[in-house]
Amino acid sequence: MRNRASNGVNARSKNFRDQNPRIVIFCEGERTEPLYFKTFRYTAIDVKGSGMNTHSLVEEAIKYKDENTLERGDQLWVVFDRDDFPEDNIRKAFDQAKKNGIRCAYSNQVFELWFLLHFDYHDAALHRSQYKEKLSEKLDRDYKKNDA
Repeated sequence: MRNRASNGVNARSKNFRDQNPRIVIFCEGERTEPLYFKTFRYTAIDVKGSGMNTHSLVEEAIKYKDENTLERGDQLWVVFDRDDFPEDNIRKAFDQAKKNGIRCAYSNQVFELWFLLHFDYHDAALHRSQYKEKLSEKLDRDYKKNDA
């Protein structure tokens, strides 16, 4: 038999929070990535742009997890550019994050490629110096890094 509150609602249901789970994103860039993620229409998103590298970002996310209470459904993410980091650095960062329940995502070379892929699929090699020109074409205005 179910335990019902006097208003007819299951008494256990009050233990669940009403709001959306939080998403906390630790990113390498201090402006471009935070500006991008803050445009998402998700009410409980917190972006922390730190200017740190892959391992430091993972360590920062682990520290945050240790110092804060996370509710069921909350997510911690680490987002960084692939840049020219050795493959072993990327693999170690992913492994360390996974062991600590932190999710990882990275963009190949620079974050602007992520922007560009919102418009078109690209399977041909583009040098990072070409991204600004391609983004400017898609936006019908001059693309500027860190532009809100």
